[in-house]
Amino acid sequence: MDNLANLWAEGWAAALLRGAGMTVLIAVAALIIGLALGLGLALIKWARLPVLRFIVDVYTLLIRGVPEILVIYVFFFASDDFMQIMGAAFGYQNPFVSLLPLLAVILAVGLIASSYAVETIRGALNAVPRGLIEAGAALGLSARQRFRFCILPTALRLVLPGINNIWQNTVKDTALVALVSIAELLYRAQLGANATEQPFLFYSAALVLYLLITLASQSLFRLVERRLAATDGGCNA
Repeated sequence: MDNLANLWAEGWAAALLRGAGMTVLIAVAALIIGLALGLGLALIKWARLPVLRFIVDVYTLLIRGVPEILVIYVFFFASDDFMQIMGAAFGYQNPFVSLLPLLAVILAVGLIASSYAVETIRGALNAVPRGLIEAGAALGLSARQRFRFCILPTALRLVLPGINNIWQNTVKDTALVALVSIAELLYRAQLGANATEQPFLFYSAALVLYLLITLASQSLFRLVERRLAATDGGCNA
């Protein structure tokens, strides 16, 4: 109990909570990037455009075929070099204090998420019943209207469990950015463990916070799934 009291009294609890907030920020921003890019790439594969489909396959193979930390390292240190060049050009001595490194790791984690989102979204699009699309055509809907009102709502219901899995993996991937000193949850836990020589306490606290993030997000996904399940499953034109 004394250790827990010290954790609070010395300000480490607040630091861990700020780290948890940074973890959620990185994960949410990366998921948005991953899903947006994944949707665009999945549509290319779904439409069976030969040359572009090959490019998408190469992209997903490249991102998924190397360790995720290497993707983060490449983007992080590329942003470092870029900021040093820009800082020298404009006379700044310490340009690395900008937000660009944070944006770089968000983009890196987002690209990792997108490489998994591509197949998840494409699978959901392929799983839309053919009869539903034909029903939209029978209603006189154009191809764009059939995609908007028939295919997309149905695919969204089908893809949500996959998005849930991508989200959980993205949250865990944020721990990798601790290796480049971004002040998310694991990095702050490492700082506290080193400063106080109580690694078990700090890593246990980080574990609890990660679990709380997971439980809260699972509740949100279940709520969205129930809302979507209540729809009629037809063309919502």
